[in-house]
Amino acid sequence: MRKHKKNWVARIILFKLALFALLTYAVMLLWNNIVVDLFGLKSLSYFQALGLLILVRILTGNIGPKGFNNRSNYLSGKGMLQQRWKSMSRMKENNGRKGWGGEIGLLIKSTLASK
Repeated sequence: MRKHKKNWVARIILFKLALFALLTYAVMLLWNNIVVDLFGLKSLSYFQALGLLILVRILTGNIGPKGFNNRSNYLSGKGMLQQRWKSMSRMKENNGRKGWGGEIGLLIKSTLASK
């Protein structure tokens, strides 16, 4: 039984490593075929693409299975911005619209109201 469990865990780890290697290769291909042509930047090697992928994951906070902060609350309608908007007074709400611009404030308000 234990041997089977160790084999299963090893397979999962190998699968995740292979998936990450494939993702790195995809980043390298996309960069070399799109960004180089559009912006005239240098092409990336595999290890540079790996570094770029890790850097993006660190900067966006997506490290680990659910990242540093579980962002599912933002997607489920229980997010911090939506809670703050609902708790605003009418005066703060109007000031927010002026600061964001009339159309953007109305767009955000209508989007939040539809949920």
